[in-house]
Amino acid sequence: MHMFEELVGVEIRYCGDLELANLPTTKEIFDDDVIEALGNLSEEISNSVVRGLLDKEYIYFAQWIRPRNISRIKDKQYGSTSIICAGRGLTLHIVPTNVKANMLFSLAFGLLAGNSNYIRISGNQHSDYSSVLNILKAWLIKNPEVSKYVLIGTYDTQGIFSNVINSMADARVVWGGDNTVGSLRAMKTKASCHDIYFPDRLSYGYVEMEKLMTITELELSNIARGLAVDISLFSQMACSSPCCLFVNGAKNDASEAMLKRLYKQVDGFIGELGYSQNAALDHLKSSTEVALEYEYECIFAGRYFLVVECKGEEKEHIQRKHAKNSVLEVIWVGSVDSVIKVLPSNSQTLVDLCFEYTAEDTRKAFATKTNLTRIVKPGRALMMASLWDGHDIIRGLSRSVSIGKDY
Repeated sequence: MHMFEELVGVEIRYCGDLELANLPTTKEIFDDDVIEALGNLSEEISNSVVRGLLDKEYIYFAQWIRPRNISRIKDKQYGSTSIICAGRGLTLHIVPTNVKANMLFSLAFGLLAGNSNYIRISGNQHSDYSSVLNILKAWLIKNPEVSKYVLIGTYDTQGIFSNVINSMADARVVWGGDNTVGSLRAMKTKASCHDIYFPDRLSYGYVEMEKLMTITELELSNIARGLAVDISLFSQMACSSPCCLFVNGAKNDASEAMLKRLYKQVDGFIGELGYSQNAALDHLKSSTEVALEYEYECIFAGRYFLVVECKGEEKEHIQRKHAKNSVLEVIWVGSVDSVIKVLPSNSQTLVDLCFEYTAEDTRKAFATKTNLTRIVKPGRALMMASLWDGHDIIRGLSRSVSIGKDY
């Protein structure tokens, strides 16, 4: 059976008219040809962003795949000489629809792990990927040693080919909601198939007012800029974008005034960052939807940033992510335990606004008493890495072969 369909408006056959069975065998992780090719892709992506052919959201990926950064990751996390790591085989990537850049990250993880890779793009989303697919097409043509390990396409998830490729896969990376994860789990696969799932997740901000009240103007500005990135990039639709801010401390005139200073700076930075040409309009639409659907008190309303406070039961509100396009819900609490008690089981990232001043015991409490997988500084919530959502993705997509030692 032919392994892919042609996406409308984008010629996909640059991958080669291959059957899945003809894909090459695996190679060692962090292969030199792969690192060099990713360096070339980094330059292509960066140039395309500068020329306005790609959105700014792709620039972090371009920086992450630079050979210098990849070599640093290799030496720091995979430097053992007594173990050889190689790919598992055919890796099926089900890429997300809300954060398009994750398609590229998933591909890079698969290649760095030494695998052959099939990237499935949703047939309903093909037009959203057209620009980056054209760049990938040119890149793969220029890098034949890597292109033979990459196939990109779409298929009917209810069709015969879906059963075929899932039964052949040696590993699967599933970026999707709970429904997508559930449907993939139900499919017949090899007993040895290794799956990495990224289901629905929610992320939050946290600040201790006692610490925030003592910071310098420069520190406040850095926090505001970082938070602006975290809630504006990808239109706040990424699973690691905070949708609520837990404020731990006494609610009074001084603390509220301090927070409004922060909110005002965040609003200004979102406008300066300019991740979306329609940021103000998109924000207005989201703000209107929130006002119509939920009972909130408006705390701050800027051109690009809205802060609201819920009037009902807090736990009911934070169980679902309804905010997007820079809308943040603030929830006042009196202790760390108050936050821990209401964080849902699908929590992922906690953005600690005063990260440098937070006690180690507080971090340990969040890490051990919740399902959080990341506690980060402002501005780092969306920084994808091979260690993501509790998974070491490159190691998970590869197999370790011990050499000369018993373990």
